[in-house]
Amino acid sequence: MDGDRDLCFEAVSNLVDNALKFTPPGGRVRAGLQRTDDAVVVTISDTGPGLPPGERTTVFHRFYRSEAARHTPGHGLGLSLVAAIVKLHGAGVTIRDAPGGGCHVALRFPMAQAAEAQADTGRSGHNPAR
Repeated sequence: MDGDRDLCFEAVSNLVDNALKFTPPGGRVRAGLQRTDDAVVVTISDTGPGLPPGERTTVFHRFYRSEAARHTPGHGLGLSLVAAIVKLHGAGVTIRDAPGGGCHVALRFPMAQAAEAQADTGRSGHNPAR
């Protein structure tokens, strides 16, 4: 995987911060890292209140605060920053329910060879800097 180390750290840090912020005392936050044939996948799961399916795309808009987040500190910029970093790297982000409740977020960063193949075939307008 090629990418900006500091930006990738910022994206994961934002996800961990959100998971910790919304997980009640005694709950769990888990982080995972997996390499597949064509990607590196970073996952963050928590046992917080989760995110309704209807809000799973809008949470990436700047200044958007979900109903559950309205009474917690923040300005609604963290997930929009994650979305921008993901887009810059030609990656993808998905949100779903975590097993047993809570939220599961996955960042899927293409391996360098896969990103080059996408750029060569015109499927992606961005080729991450080396």
